[in-house]
Amino acid sequence: MYPLGPLPADVRAGMVAGIASDTRAPMTARSRTPAPTELPPDTVIAGGNLCLRPPRAEEAELYAAWWSCPEAQWGFCSDARTAADIRSALPELEAEARDAGHWTEFVLEQDGCPVGSLWFSLWDLETRTCDLNILIGEPALRGQGLARRAIRLLCAWAFRHADLEKIRLCPREDHFPAIRCYRAAGAHLGGRCPDAVHWRGETVFFRELYFLRTDFRAESLAPA
Repeated sequence: MYPLGPLPADVRAGMVAGIASDTRAPMTARSRTPAPTELPPDTVIAGGNLCLRPPRAEEAELYAAWWSCPEAQWGFCSDARTAADIRSALPELEAEARDAGHWTEFVLEQDGCPVGSLWFSLWDLETRTCDLNILIGEPALRGQGLARRAIRLLCAWAFRHADLEKIRLCPREDHFPAIRCYRAAGAHLGGRCPDAVHWRGETVFFRELYFLRTDFRAESLAPA
């Protein structure tokens, strides 16, 4: 079952404020140690006027509004999410945070206001890789460099704290604004992803872009 309830098999899986890019490897499988009984402290990642922090149940209506946007649904090949779905998914997200020892989904704030979501998926302990997904929930803020800055902020933290070697971003290959954004953030352009999805009558392919640990050497080694 998907974290936000059942979805068709060819639709990408849902997180809470976000949408994971795939569910072939559940994030709960990435921990090599017994899961702690307490939630890890809230991770707050700050940079300039941006802040990344865990999602909150009281903001479920806001997250649902983000996913009611047709542009967001098209970009992620996803249906809308209800606030009830999102609230019901929070316990699973918290369980994943306990298992990993840190949060894997973050709400993006700009000047103290929540404006979007970033989340990890497909975490592979052996290859030390994962996927990163981002949604700027407020349409008026898209195309202004916000996603690029948020990606750099979260990747610098992840390479430093999560022992990763590679972080992938895999937008649909015809989502040219997303590809331009990720390239502007410094991502390398890879090939077409091997899997496609069938969504609302179309076959959708995805393009891999990626960061390497060495791309963030200065940021990853900066003092906390």
